[in-house]
Amino acid sequence: MTPASAELTKYGTNAMLATRISLMNELASISEVIDADIEEVRLGLGADKRIGRAYLYPGTGLGGDHFTRDLERIKSMLPQAHQKGGHSLLQAVIDINENQKELFFRKLWQHFDCNLKGKTVAIWGLGYKPHTTSIESSASVALIKAFIHQGCNLQLHDPFALDTAKKWVHKHFSNVQQQQVSFHTEMYDASKQADALCVLTEYKAFWSPDLTLLKENMQTPIILDGRNLYNKYWIEDNHFSYYGVGR
Repeated sequence: MTPASAELTKYGTNAMLATRISLMNELASISEVIDADIEEVRLGLGADKRIGRAYLYPGTGLGGDHFTRDLERIKSMLPQAHQKGGHSLLQAVIDINENQKELFFRKLWQHFDCNLKGKTVAIWGLGYKPHTTSIESSASVALIKAFIHQGCNLQLHDPFALDTAKKWVHKHFSNVQQQQVSFHTEMYDASKQADALCVLTEYKAFWSPDLTLLKENMQTPIILDGRNLYNKYWIEDNHFSYYGVGR
């Protein structure tokens, strides 16, 4: 394999995976409109041997420096006329991915009738994936920005990325805005007096939350499940409002 072919293979691999996930996120959006369940759709698609089950999970957008850098790099190889959108599939994938990162902001905005000022939002999972200290291009970054600018208070928890998030918040926000953010090493502490809980990564500690404790802690029992970890009927039967991705 030539160096040029090897380079394109590397970038193309991540572009292919990102395209697959972006399509699932588009199907998740359609599912919400037509009252389908993307989890059932995912299982149906995965049963087709031509498609397979890998990378069929919708969510709140891809992050991390490798995916982001590789998508931008391969897009830069396109003819100039295609680099700025329009007919570029890669640009559409990038746009879908970025739009997906603010999905839960839009859902909460609608839930609270377009007024989030003074609401307290807990976020579990700040890294772009579990067991990483990196928050680069993660959904948490987009959501923190959006919620802070709407006057929300944020209570953040992540087993690995908390220190990174602290440094990022201190770098990107004013002293006044920093007062809107608190950092918690214990997941249930982050939920105290929260009006909503956003779960953005699939740490095992998040898989089976103590709903009784959560309900006692929270001001408003709302769970936004960015990885479709939970059975929505289990959550709703415990008197929570539930928002997933494509459900």
